[in-house]
Amino acid sequence: AITSAIRRIDPYAQYVVPGGDSAFGDKPRIPSALGFELIESGDQRYLVPFTAGPLADLGFNDVVRLVGIEGKLVTGMAMPALVQALQGRGALRLDVQRLKAGSAVQSINIVARPLRVDSVETMEAAGITVIRIREFRALETRASLIRALQALPKRQKVAVLDMRFNRGGDLVAAIEAASLFVPEGKRLAAFEDAKRVKREFFAVADTFKF
Repeated sequence: AITSAIRRIDPYAQYVVPGGDSAFGDKPRIPSALGFELIESGDQRYLVPFTAGPLADLGFNDVVRLVGIEGKLVTGMAMPALVQALQGRGALRLDVQRLKAGSAVQSINIVARPLRVDSVETMEAAGITVIRIREFRALETRASLIRALQALPKRQKVAVLDMRFNRGGDLVAAIEAASLFVPEGKRLAAFEDAKRVKREFFAVADTFKF
């Protein structure tokens, strides 16, 4: 695969499919117009909503379990088949279940619409601000993260930095983002290439103080 080949040069590289919609790496991904990203864990499938997307508009701000598509159970369906069932559809009826214990399965109608997915999103859960970093993008993630931090209520002493579904991305962007929180000079990453040459990356000085 192309991603495997370029990662021999840069282990953190991502290949973007020409003309694709949020398609990174070797696995197919759901178009952002539906307002969520599809992930798998064992035999379960989950939807991670985009903050400003159609799924969030319906009141789903955090991860939900995908139970069915157009009345058909998704249990046992392979990811490529699920992607095919979800792609190219202007509207869908989905059966989903919140992860809170005792939650019932809900049927929802979701309508696709144009949506730009940011690398940094902000949401609120139980009165606490959650800043979700979906991936590290060059020349974007650090600035977006600073804006999210600056927007925190002055009296709020706690915020959650959510990295659960981060797909990786640009190494320099990741170093810049991490440098907002750790002291200058702290080692953040290290790897060894095919020629056994080791490289280390350290936190850089940042004028923004959190």
